[in-house]
Amino acid sequence: MSQKMTIDCPSCGRPLLVPEAAAGRKARCTECDNRFVIPSVEEMLEQTVSNMVLEELDQRWHEDETELPDATPSAGRVGARPEYPVSNTGTVLGMPAVSDQNHDSAAPVISVDHLAPASDDGDSAAAVADAEPPDHAPPPDDADDDRLPDDGGAHEPGPGVAAGDYPTDLRPTEPRPYLVVNEVSMTGVSLSFAAEWMNHEVFRTSMPIRCVFTGKGPGNALVSRPLIAVNRIKGDDDHARARAVEMRYEQSLGPKHSPREHVRSIGRMDKMTEPFDQPLLYYACAGHAGDAVTCRARTDDFGREHVELLIPFGEVAVEWVSRVNGRCGPEYARLKTAVAALTNDGWSSLPEKVQRRLQTWCRFERGERFKLYLRDADLTVADAGLGGVVVTDRRLLYHKFRRSRSLSLKQEAVLHLRPDDRYVRLTLESHGRLARAGKILRQDMNKLIQSVADAPRLRVMVGHDGPSDDDG
Repeated sequence: MSQKMTIDCPSCGRPLLVPEAAAGRKARCTECDNRFVIPSVEEMLEQTVSNMVLEELDQRWHEDETELPDATPSAGRVGARPEYPVSNTGTVLGMPAVSDQNHDSAAPVISVDHLAPASDDGDSAAAVADAEPPDHAPPPDDADDDRLPDDGGAHEPGPGVAAGDYPTDLRPTEPRPYLVVNEVSMTGVSLSFAAEWMNHEVFRTSMPIRCVFTGKGPGNALVSRPLIAVNRIKGDDDHARARAVEMRYEQSLGPKHSPREHVRSIGRMDKMTEPFDQPLLYYACAGHAGDAVTCRARTDDFGREHVELLIPFGEVAVEWVSRVNGRCGPEYARLKTAVAALTNDGWSSLPEKVQRRLQTWCRFERGERFKLYLRDADLTVADAGLGGVVVTDRRLLYHKFRRSRSLSLKQEAVLHLRPDDRYVRLTLESHGRLARAGKILRQDMNKLIQSVADAPRLRVMVGHDGPSDDDG
């Protein structure tokens, strides 16, 4: 059976199922009686692939731009139908055929039905199947040609179309933007992409309009900023310098903010090297005037440049990946799961001010997962984050008045808890030495015990008569 492909009638837009062997022949749509020329596979690729990548990204941006503030990604408002429709994964769904203006031609015309459930004997496209292929018909399957080979992957048939009716050798031949997830940690989501995409305006306006530090959406006094790679500033390599460059082009968001108008008004940034002189916008809310997204460029072993950046708020990274990569790939599902795990572990429930204070003395390791923070009992509620106890899946950390300690939960140690009416004093015993670990409120003692319950080599001892401790 000849392989078939899906095209769109140039008049009524109905999807039509035709054999590849009929490329170049004239056909007639049985829905509207329009006549057209059936395109070849090569023509489909030539006319479709070059447009579908950035067009798909552009369509996603318009679909998401009307989301409610602070909402999770949704379908949003669907824009106008693109000239060459594509799926979320970039698969060609159909291509407009070329109308035949010469209706008086004596050449035979193939009658093409719109897509319908295919019967076992192929009646749904019988008129096409019986037609003789043109002189330039593609070679048989066993002939040598320059078509891309089938990758052996499973192809999901569309509604009412039998499996195997779609051509299996249609593959995008041009690169498409892609965000690589490097790491998910307490400090955010590390992403990277090929620097060449800084040349594409649609990609540079693809970041969701949400604060990268808090996830807040429009209506929260957001500002837009260009992303600055600190090691691509002319004659400099400094984070403070990067923020200074950003501030030159920072713009408050109004009710009719247009990312494209902003990047066009910026033009090329004179302090940056190419292609990093072209702005990729991100967004921040009030309270983060002094913060900038960490961004650096690197060159791989093949001389290609890549951009690496850290998105502090994980859900913003998830939404950006969904816009660029689509939601069907494995990286989107894994990232969404990883960010959800961080959300559920309690870190995101901490006030933003507390998070920022903790990050000054609690340096999270790569892949480390936060579990618990308890304020030191000598601090007021307003001072939360300046000191206390932090428990992760790897360590127990505490900080008080410039004194910081860190204990690995993989080593042999004893945590002594000495409660009284209001407080619980903490002492750590490791390698035969004792060290004070501050004190917490009595009501928080059970939380601390539960947070370290799965540490196999840490023993917790509770009692009024604990060991006498020193400064260790």
